[in-house]
Amino acid sequence: MSKLIYILPLLGLVSGCGKNAHDAATGAAAAGHAATQKSVRISLVLGATGNEFAGEQRAGAMAAARDLGPTVQLRISGPPQIDPGEEVKIFQSETSTSPDAIIVAPMPPSLFVEPARKATDQGIPVAYLMTPPGADVAEALFVGQREYDVGRRVANLTVDRIIAKSGSAPPESVPGKIITANCVPGMENLDDRMLGVRTALTERLPKVLVPPDMNSENERGTTFSLWQQAVQANPNALALVGACENDSVSLAKIKEDDHRSFEMVVFDTPEAVRNSIQQGTIAAAVPPSHFTSAYMAVWTVANALLKGEKVPQGWLETPIRVIDAGNVSAFSAASLPPQNLEGFYRQDIEMLKTKDVHHLPPLSAARAPAVR
Repeated sequence: MSKLIYILPLLGLVSGCGKNAHDAATGAAAAGHAATQKSVRISLVLGATGNEFAGEQRAGAMAAARDLGPTVQLRISGPPQIDPGEEVKIFQSETSTSPDAIIVAPMPPSLFVEPARKATDQGIPVAYLMTPPGADVAEALFVGQREYDVGRRVANLTVDRIIAKSGSAPPESVPGKIITANCVPGMENLDDRMLGVRTALTERLPKVLVPPDMNSENERGTTFSLWQQAVQANPNALALVGACENDSVSLAKIKEDDHRSFEMVVFDTPEAVRNSIQQGTIAAAVPPSHFTSAYMAVWTVANALLKGEKVPQGWLETPIRVIDAGNVSAFSAASLPPQNLEGFYRQDIEMLKTKDVHHLPPLSAARAPAVR
């Protein structure tokens, strides 16, 4: 069952104005010239409405709709937990309502190639969060970070801590082992993320063994057991790096309970991770820009449609933020509730609003170099 959130009452919309404006704009386009619209309807389909990261996406999208005013009607839906098949069904259902645009956080993008094609064939532009569309999609808008770069940042922060512990030994001579994992091998954004991790680790610590990513699974109990086994099998590992939220939470608990000393830099920032950063168990987090990406996706798509323009195409890159001991208290306070993240990310948002969205890098630039 999907979770559906209507933003219409919040924005004080007048019933019926969206259809009339849409018909007027359509007629103008058919006549060969652009026309502004009085209102636009945007559907946002999330990958897991019950997860904390989706709360950040929802808050960012709603903040943008609020700032744009009653001209924007926003509807948010998605499965409660990660369920790719259900998310595709919800996307298709939203397409059938003929919104002016759909924004989707595809999990995974490969399943949305054909549904997105059908939507665009109907004249509904599709924009993407979290991960760019697959290579089969040549023209669309993606708002977010390049996960390969985020992975490299996590790896570099990890290596910095390992080198600091190694005393006077040069980085190229530091020995040891680092264990990495991916909870959903084959999911494009996670694969890109871990490719960035592994590339940076091997570049900076050539003597350190980094075995292939283990599959840490996507169920918290199973993930915890797998990491317990990995820690026991590799008690002297320099660091352990997992691609997913469950990896971070599981490893932090194991490190705390067993008094381990391996290094931890993570990606996601649920409350348990924020607490572990404050306690010093986790050194830092490099989270996806969920709030900022959702805000800018709604802002960019809606502004184009309201002006009678084509939705911009290419990659609108959001900044990478590191959460560590220096700013985790402010970040944690802003995360509860996630609407408070608006203040934390406002500087990034205002900077992105100055970007020329008519000349964005291609979608291929948002993928890891090895898979472009």
